[in-house]
Amino acid sequence: MTDPYWRAVEERDLGIFQVGSSPIAKVILPDSARQGIAEAGARRALAEHLRAEAMIDLTDWLRAGREVGLTISEMARLARVTSETVYAMLGEYEA
Repeated sequence: MTDPYWRAVEERDLGIFQVGSSPIAKVILPDSARQGIAEAGARRALAEHLRAEAMIDLTDWLRAGREVGLTISEMARLARVTSETVYAMLGEYEA
């Protein structure tokens, strides 16, 4: 049987994850601890995977933006990162 949390990660099905699933102020039993750990671990893995994909996509779009003449400051504003981050992702150095 496939773990439902890891299947959700593979399918990017966010509906299985509960918002606010922190154990604080809750009665914790061994089974609920196991479930919480499995869910949090799967959410962490999904977040890392999505971040890695987003960084690749962002770099590609920054290169495309540079080719069509967008300014570093505009791209930084749109991407919600600093200009220094845009320069670094493009492999350029601020003059």
